[in-house]
Amino acid sequence: MPETRYSASIHEVIERRDIYRREFGLNAFCGDGGLYVSAGPVSGLMMPRSLAVRVIAAEGLAPVPVVSIHSTVWMLLAEGPTSLGESERIAMRLLRFGVTVVVPRGVIGLPTPGDPIRVWIRPPQGRTRPGVPALADAITEAATGSRRDR
Repeated sequence: MPETRYSASIHEVIERRDIYRREFGLNAFCGDGGLYVSAGPVSGLMMPRSLAVRVIAAEGLAPVPVVSIHSTVWMLLAEGPTSLGESERIAMRLLRFGVTVVVPRGVIGLPTPGDPIRVWIRPPQGRTRPGVPALADAITEAATGSRRDR
């Protein structure tokens, strides 16, 4: 498979990696032509764009960073779950809504200079992200139209 090349220089990519680390608390690394972060301290929840729009409009939720990974699929970033077991339970709960959870030790692709596919819809606001359980509740509420008892 040929190596992926983008229009940005390696210096621009490294500069963005350093911003992700310093300003957003994402332990980003370069690999296979892009920027990535290992799931664990941060989690990615991929879902249909239409559901993501409803989720990020939810009241009372911490600012949610959102990455477009396809015109119809968005990924919301959250503080990682407390355990692999919690992550798996949440993943099973959300699967019925078309949501895929990147579990600990998985890899999350981040927007990379020169990559026209992965772009920020809503960039991080500092190091603040909602926790996975709160985001899972907001997804359930947006998908079903009902509030869960919290």
